[in-house]
Amino acid sequence: EGVTMLGGFAAVLIGIYVPMTAGLHAVAAIIVASVCGGIVMLVPALVKVKLKSSEMVTSLMMNYIILYFVLHFLNNKFADKSKGSTQTFPFPATASVGTVVKGTELTYGFFIALIVTVIIAVFMYRTRWGYAIRMIGINESFSKYSGLKVGTIIVVSQVIGGVLSGMGGAIECLGRYNTFRWLDLPGYGWTGVTVAILAKNNPVMVPFAALFIAYLNRGCELMAIYAGVPAEMIDIIQAIIFLFFAANQFLSKYRQKLVVKETKEEIIKKESGQMKGENA
Repeated sequence: EGVTMLGGFAAVLIGIYVPMTAGLHAVAAIIVASVCGGIVMLVPALVKVKLKSSEMVTSLMMNYIILYFVLHFLNNKFADKSKGSTQTFPFPATASVGTVVKGTELTYGFFIALIVTVIIAVFMYRTRWGYAIRMIGINESFSKYSGLKVGTIIVVSQVIGGVLSGMGGAIECLGRYNTFRWLDLPGYGWTGVTVAILAKNNPVMVPFAALFIAYLNRGCELMAIYAGVPAEMIDIIQAIIFLFFAANQFLSKYRQKLVVKETKEEIIKKESGQMKGENA
């Protein structure tokens, strides 16, 4: 979430203070945001590799560091004081990500996301680096004994995640707004985790899981307006998804113990059968 916010902030600043021609301007802003995201994600990656600290915990703590870092510069350096709310100056149309259909919020960022999904799917399932990342995610100890450079691959995977998060924040801000006006974490981090769980970490399934979560979000908003159902219902649904995921992970260890126990019993039976045959 923090990297998404930082990416959006960096992209908007490029849009405001670095004038360029149309087309090139938005691309340059998105690239800068992506680079910023990759650099920031080096921190939890290196802490994971060097100190064996959980990257999840480190990332969660960094969210608030980034939040107040952005708010500090937004309030004291880049705020448009003529406005009644805290926001930057508007960026020119040359830096915006255009909409596909006028009057809607469907921008070309949707197609960028689909293209990136295809690229990541090919990378994860058709390259040696992608195979290594998947193996480390499944069993880090086995990957280490297999000769994989676990530390390097962890850093690379984290940087790639940071690049994609920064890109997402840039496309969101340049496509839906004309200024930077996020005063809190956008909340896309937890949504992303939920989407990844539903997609079972398969990039090909991510768009379908994302559309499902978007459908739930919009449905909960409409129910809150017309049916009096609390808007927090989507948070409850996401919490239930996390609960089932945690239960699945917990039970997987229990299933593994059962498999090991059954295998040992079969080996013992076979050995005892062989011994009886030899004695006979």
